[in-house]
Amino acid sequence: MSERSREDWRLIDTQPDLDALDASVNWDDAEPVAFVGDSLTANPMFPADVARSGYANPNIRLLLYVADRRGSHLELVFVDCDEIGARVFRGLTLRGRVDSLKRVEVDDLDGQRRLRCSRLMYRFLDVDQTTARQFYGFERAVRHDDAG
Repeated sequence: MSERSREDWRLIDTQPDLDALDASVNWDDAEPVAFVGDSLTANPMFPADVARSGYANPNIRLLLYVADRRGSHLELVFVDCDEIGARVFRGLTLRGRVDSLKRVEVDDLDGQRRLRCSRLMYRFLDVDQTTARQFYGFERAVRHDDAG
């Protein structure tokens, strides 16, 4: 499975796509394992039809442990995030809206916008927890006695 290949990725193109993914994941048990951001505007795995604002907004990749029949982990890619909250990953759901340009807004339980991005992609993966913790290239965690 190639990280850069689009074949394993699913795109959220419509409101029913977003609603179906949101309803199919047990968000109460989903645990963030790793996340990383970058500001690349061109990536072979991104769809060609990203409605970018013209600003260098981050792309956020998030790996969640979901223990789902489709895979142990769910990876989400929020392409071109122009609005993101500091608490976005805790208690995350995908309740929100998809507009005609395929941009996605995600709301919290109170209906307040939590995140907005130009495109949303996802895939389910089967990886063990050790591999998952190193998924984005973080080979070892800094221990307090090493940080000195």
